[in-house]
Amino acid sequence: AEKLLGVCEGIFEKEGSIQMLGMVFGALADLKAHLGHIDQAGSFEEAALRYKYIFGDPDSISISHHNLANYLSESGSRSAMDHRLAAASIFYQINSGILAVSLTKLAFDLDKFGVETLPSSFDQLCHQVEQVEGVRFRELWKKLPKKVEDGDQLLKELVKTARGGTKKTSWWQALWK
Repeated sequence: AEKLLGVCEGIFEKEGSIQMLGMVFGALADLKAHLGHIDQAGSFEEAALRYKYIFGDPDSISISHHNLANYLSESGSRSAMDHRLAAASIFYQINSGILAVSLTKLAFDLDKFGVETLPSSFDQLCHQVEQVEGVRFRELWKKLPKKVEDGDQLLKELVKTARGGTKKTSWWQALWK
């Protein structure tokens, strides 16, 4: 699989296909995660994010933030919270059905890392996720449909919703029993 993805990467680089390069690096991240190489998975997902921000598709960007949060959480990095919130914010604004999964993962991360690891504001969230080269979260935010205008208020609502989901058995817990 890795050889095939390498061939695809070469072809898409030659063709200048930014969208497909983002997908290849995302697939490489997934492959590395399945092989247990979480640090490499995170690096490949960061590369995927760079291409996805250039291409500009909010749906694929949010999925990469979500996946990067998964890898960071698994490796014990508190910055997982930032990428988890970035993903959830985009999912919410674009009305994605993946929001429920993102909030479930946010609940796990809150339990794992604690509320003290949350960004204190939307500005801080933007600053934190933009530490990844090529991530222009604030710029993307301005272009998204606005179900909620105030980023600070949205973060509070996302956290409140995620924390509410940890108090009782949720659909995902029932599914896995």
